[in-house]
Amino acid sequence: MKKYLSLLLILFLFGCKKNDNPTSPINDPNAFTYSGQIYHSVKIGNQTWMKENLNVGTMILSSQDQTNNGRIEKYCYNDSSVNCDKYGGLYQWGEAMQYLTVWGSTGLCPSGWHIPSEPELSDFEIAANFSSNILIDKGQGIKTGTGTNSSGFSALLAGCRYDNQFSKGYYVTFWSSSQTGKDSPYSYILTLYGDTNKIYIDNFNNKSAFSIRCIKDN
Repeated sequence: MKKYLSLLLILFLFGCKKNDNPTSPINDPNAFTYSGQIYHSVKIGNQTWMKENLNVGTMILSSQDQTNNGRIEKYCYNDSSVNCDKYGGLYQWGEAMQYLTVWGSTGLCPSGWHIPSEPELSDFEIAANFSSNILIDKGQGIKTGTGTNSSGFSALLAGCRYDNQFSKGYYVTFWSSSQTGKDSPYSYILTLYGDTNKIYIDNFNNKSAFSIRCIKDN
């Protein structure tokens, strides 16, 4: 009986300890919760990034556009919520930015974080020594694009939604908060391909849906 009571006491004191800070999981000082998901962070150069793709909102079908309706909406590859659990959500630029157009806006990111601007993507590319290999997770990519994840960034080849259809398997694209010009329908993106050791910064139509990696405010 004494052993049983001792075991209950141990579980109460250690195994069932209350987390006094609900935004920071107990065992990892670089982890935090946001919208029911646990995220981790990693330092790349002088920047601090999320290690996971953002996954917030309610899934809608690929046949629908995301709209400014007061509800956060996301796409999940193949219209399956299981894929959002693994790869994160896919978002059109307007939804990602929560319909603001200011560079460095918080958008869908948690407080203290924001969607990176185009200059921040360029700094990130330099800090990664222009190598996609060190950013892509192990087990992702082929040949010269095989990921080593030596940076800890842990990028997954999540693909995108384009023209109401999904494409996944050999690349991942992240939005920036920067349009190519005032009221432009195009914004800057960063793409990692799983078949070449390169990082690409380009621009794409805002109606496409890509992944989001949040960067910490300075």
